[in-house]
Amino acid sequence: MKNYYDEIMEKINEAVNNNDFDEAFRIVSEELNAPYVPNDFEEQLEKMQSQIIEKLNLKDNNLSNWNTEKVLEIMSKKMDQDVHLMAFDALRGLNARLIIEEIKDYLVDEEIKPEYKTFLLMVLIEQAVDKEITIKKESESITINPSKFNLNDAQDVLRDIELKIEQVVYDTNPSLFSICQHIANTFFYNKFPMLNFDNYSLNDLAMAIIIKATNSLGLELEEYLELKLEFNKENTMLLLNELNNIV
Repeated sequence: MKNYYDEIMEKINEAVNNNDFDEAFRIVSEELNAPYVPNDFEEQLEKMQSQIIEKLNLKDNNLSNWNTEKVLEIMSKKMDQDVHLMAFDALRGLNARLIIEEIKDYLVDEEIKPEYKTFLLMVLIEQAVDKEITIKKESESITINPSKFNLNDAQDVLRDIELKIEQVVYDTNPSLFSICQHIANTFFYNKFPMLNFDNYSLNDLAMAIIIKATNSLGLELEEYLELKLEFNKENTMLLLNELNNIV
């Protein structure tokens, strides 16, 4: 049975085989920027990234020419936001502080997809940018200082959710677990850093993800699975509606 990481590698290889190197690079960059990447999978991704860069002739012709002006040019392309990941990957080797005002505008721009704001924010956290930064996603906004933000705590939330899901479904349906992992990661990228559990619990979110994954297969959640996890049904249904709008 294929797991989540096997399916991601298949997607990358399919894109490469179709000579769609931009798409392959996008997938690899997205996975490398994930809050948690298993070591063996990370090594595979880095190897694939080098091969894709070589195919794109970016290493000699473009990557060496990256600067903050070029990053800003790519970030301004709102109709093709997938290419923003390439700019953010280049920005990791540059000084994000040089364009911090433009980055601030990007992070509150309502036309930018929430997940791309997450990827850019993670660059700021990686570079320990000591500035108050406001991020707006949908109707929510939050102000944080990247240099003081504890990314490990956020990563622990995602791991805890995946562990709860694993305890409920993995033994009976590993394929369903892989879909749940994908949904959990998508939710994380969409909401980060607004991971607020004041109104619901991790259990509520884990069950909402399981129900969403089950529905995506055209199935109904079996009653005995619901008994494996204590959750608030009303909160779970509200979260399920939210997931339906995200995934």
